[in-house]
Amino acid sequence: MKGISDEDVFKLMDVFSIVDAACLIAGVSPNQAYYEDNWGEWGIRGSSNDPENASHVFSITLNALTNSIKADKLNAVIVLEHHNTKYLTQSSMSKNWLLTHDIDAKKTTIDRVDLVTWLKQKKVFPDVFFPQGRISDISNTEHKFYCPKLHMLIDAWEALFTADIQSTTIKKYIEEYMNANKSKYRGLADTKESSISSLAEIANFDKGGSTIVGNPLHHFGIEEHAEIGEVKKQSINAQIYAEIPASNQTVLDADLPF
Repeated sequence: MKGISDEDVFKLMDVFSIVDAACLIAGVSPNQAYYEDNWGEWGIRGSSNDPENASHVFSITLNALTNSIKADKLNAVIVLEHHNTKYLTQSSMSKNWLLTHDIDAKKTTIDRVDLVTWLKQKKVFPDVFFPQGRISDISNTEHKFYCPKLHMLIDAWEALFTADIQSTTIKKYIEEYMNANKSKYRGLADTKESSISSLAEIANFDKGGSTIVGNPLHHFGIEEHAEIGEVKKQSINAQIYAEIPASNQTVLDADLPF
């Protein structure tokens, strides 16, 4: 009787512990994880098939997942440890403090959908969760789904972020970029103007046809709006005051550490 591959086994998993998720993201089997009692830390037993940086990636990913769960940025069913060590925790100085244990990384679980969403937000695409590839594979000419027109269009769109446009529209700039670079993409050297125009219309976000001078981000105020949005999202914590007693002592130059 023939069993299934490791890749297929992992597909059966709909829910992952933090340890399981960190292992798979690092490119190793969850069976390789172990808990070191002397150090109070999780580690992985090495294998000849492991990626070179597997141990390093596992350790950092384990902490990243745990901290994201603590910060309520990653949904999880949280289980706390039962050790004697306890912590005072809080997300804001203006709220009440809570006495709690640390998160149990082996018993706390994450749903596959939530984990994949978190990875997408981080723009991290481990093979076990993204077997179809990642957005960066658009430029990989060896990818079985490679599309030269899509590759060229994405490059033209990304060029807008650093472009210095001189009195032209977004669509016109994209057309000019693709006409100047089309020979770099497989089979597109003889692409007609009409086809270039149709492709440019897809990436053209300014349907009004504004005349741009300089960088589009500055022209449309995107960077400024982003900064204002971040300021609005910042919470205002209660101020903390401390009374510093007066001192009659004089500080001499010789007492200074520099």
